[in-house]
Amino acid sequence: MFLSQPTVSARIKTLESELDSVLFERQGRGIILTEKGKAFIPFADQIIRTFQQGKKQLKTGSELEEIKIGANIITSQYFIPFALPLWKMENPNLRFKFISATNDALMDKLLQKQRRET
Repeated sequence: MFLSQPTVSARIKTLESELDSVLFERQGRGIILTEKGKAFIPFADQIIRTFQQGKKQLKTGSELEEIKIGANIITSQYFIPFALPLWKMENPNLRFKFISATNDALMDKLLQKQRRET
């Protein structure tokens, strides 16, 4: 972490004071998470993810990379509504564009795109 042990200890104490909760207990030369510490992990993870997203957004500007997804009608109705939120959660810096059409129409769109790029 490139921080001295006293610095880490001081930051932990400050965090525990701010949260009014003991997050770690000492065990010999080590520490373990308390139940409150374990309960706080998802919130700490979200704080870190949000910070990283904000940092990346400032570096790259407002343009997000776009992923285009094409799916047939059945896949659009039964799979995509469940998968898309999970993909977005795992890839918050991507923008998803979704196209629902028949297999033939999707194939035509793909072939047209390939022709334009060559």
